[in-house]
Amino acid sequence: MPDLVANKAVDYVKSGMVLSLNTGSIVAFIVDKLGKLLKSGQLIDIIGVPTSKHTQEHALSLSTPSPASTTTPSPTSPLTAPKRSTLS
Repeated sequence: MPDLVANKAVDYVKSGMVLSLNTGSIVAFIVDKLGKLLKSGQLIDIIGVPTSKHTQEHALSLSTPSPASTTTPSPTSPLTAPKRSTLS
């Protein structure tokens, strides 16, 4: 079931979006799916903003671009981007 939820959530993701990557088992499936879509070129220019070190490490292991590759933003920091989506 978590993979079905992740697939449905990722259906809403479009190239160029900035995504808040929360923490949890379903988010792990979402990050996996995003990583596959980025590697295949089906999605481009996605930035994931992780809310935890664990999610950051998972996203980076799949080459999901993250502004947190040098610093970890506060989970309460606002995102300022033209497109914004939160997946949890």
